[in-house]
Amino acid sequence: MAWYVPLNVEIPIRTSRGTCSGIHTSANAGMALTRVVHVCRTCDRNAPPATTAARAGTALATTLRGLLATTPGADWDVREVACLNGCLKPCNVAFRGPDRYSYRFSRITPADLPQILAFGDCYWGAATGEVAEEKIPEALRAKLSVRTPPRGHW
Repeated sequence: MAWYVPLNVEIPIRTSRGTCSGIHTSANAGMALTRVVHVCRTCDRNAPPATTAARAGTALATTLRGLLATTPGADWDVREVACLNGCLKPCNVAFRGPDRYSYRFSRITPADLPQILAFGDCYWGAATGEVAEEKIPEALRAKLSVRTPPRGHW
């Protein structure tokens, strides 16, 4: 899988959800950026086992895919993962990529998904994935549980 944003290219971001944009200076010219959002499929791991209903994390991933399918220009890959290590505060959604900041949001509900899309626009619109606090949608600021810089940015 290749991660890339062209050299010094202004990436237009849909303004219906936010006002993020940025100049990208990736050294990986010629490769395509894959926009991936990770959703924990085992959340809520501590809930009583359901006999027929999907776990809350799986249901959240399904809802997110449905929202993305009806959003023009949304080309994200929703990946369900076994665990995002936020079991005490389910449901968890994470943004990460090589040489990019990583963010994990906890206690995400279907009502938060439009703000997740707005954050994703900012995240993928930034060269290193670093999103200034004021650019994080207000409803998500208290749900940000992990922010990790890429290697070499300590």
